[in-house]
Amino acid sequence: MPSRAIDPPAALPPEGLDIAGLARMAARIRCDIIEMVHAAGEGHPGGSLSAADLITALYFRVMRVDPRRPDWPDRDRFILSKGHACPAWYSALIERGYLSRDHLTTLRRLGSYLQGHPDMCKTPGIDFTAGSLGHGLSAGIGIIAGLLYLRELAGHLRHFSEKVDQALEAQSRQQTLLLKISQAVRVGDRAKEIIFRDSEQIEIGEAILSKLHQHDFESAQAMLDAMAGQPRYEELAARLQQMADKYRTATEEGRISQIIHHIEGLMDKHLWTQAAAQIENLLTMFSFSDKAKQMPVKLQERKNLYKRRLLAEWDKAVRSKETDRSLEILKELDQYLSPAEALALQESASSVFKTKLHNLGMEFQMAVAEKNWEQALQAGRQIVHGFPNSRMAAEIRSKMDILQERARQGGEPPQNKTE
Repeated sequence: MPSRAIDPPAALPPEGLDIAGLARMAARIRCDIIEMVHAAGEGHPGGSLSAADLITALYFRVMRVDPRRPDWPDRDRFILSKGHACPAWYSALIERGYLSRDHLTTLRRLGSYLQGHPDMCKTPGIDFTAGSLGHGLSAGIGIIAGLLYLRELAGHLRHFSEKVDQALEAQSRQQTLLLKISQAVRVGDRAKEIIFRDSEQIEIGEAILSKLHQHDFESAQAMLDAMAGQPRYEELAARLQQMADKYRTATEEGRISQIIHHIEGLMDKHLWTQAAAQIENLLTMFSFSDKAKQMPVKLQERKNLYKRRLLAEWDKAVRSKETDRSLEILKELDQYLSPAEALALQESASSVFKTKLHNLGMEFQMAVAEKNWEQALQAGRQIVHGFPNSRMAAEIRSKMDILQERARQGGEPPQNKTE
């Protein structure tokens, strides 16, 4: 047949075919059309031949498509309003690699991919089922509207996901704070003040700056005045007052720069939740600012950069068999890992946990053998709190009262000590 006499096209370059290449491909598609219609004994060669140049330019120069993934979400969609001219479309799909050339002679046959009118439910690469003439425009508007809706929905879901991540991060910080509270039960008032001071001042400072950046100057000043009257907050209040005065007298561009500078400081301290909250305030107050619009991307880039750094440090610590350092990194890294990433680290993390548990077990046994009850109690508590589901923790937990008594008074070691 005539189409077999034309050499097959070379691999499509990234920028598509040049003018000469498009002309050769259009000629090849016209030969395919004649071959298809002749094999079928019926069809519409005129309308198909007249569309060959346009379809060739679209599929081999303009459109972003992937024959290996016909359902690629980001592909360009082609609509052929005059569906009876589908042989031109079928030929383009075959030449692009959606279907083999074996299908070329199956036009209009029962069970064939190549029916008399294109069917998006049957043929790979077809995104529009055509039949009635002239309805391509209305269908195209509907497809665009649907895709825009899906894009907007995806944006809302992404925003919601970020909010959930921020909430989980805040919950993690609250759990850490509660842990500090539980630990502080056994320490003095001065020690408690030291434990909570930094966390408390960060939270108070961010609350005041949020009011300031939302231009709720009255509430911000009221909070500053209340803080200034308490000796423990005088230094923080003075520093925040300077920031507030500078912000109130700044130009619009100056205010944007001050907020961004503060956000970057939060990111330097890896306070991602606080940074995200300030970015949201920034976008609310200055939605027109290009600098403000760039901040969500910068936040994600900084988080990813820090995650990569933690992963590198984790790998180094594991390779160096620095068990305590590995656990310290893993505890911080946990909030950044996706389920797939966490699964990938599972084996090495399991090894680190086993090593740590073994080391604590040895420390506990040696302390018991030497009747160093205070050290034994500390090691036992680490095992119980750090590895609550281990058999060793269960055994120590059952003898915790005896250990505490021995630590207070001294005496003989408890019976049936952990092996």
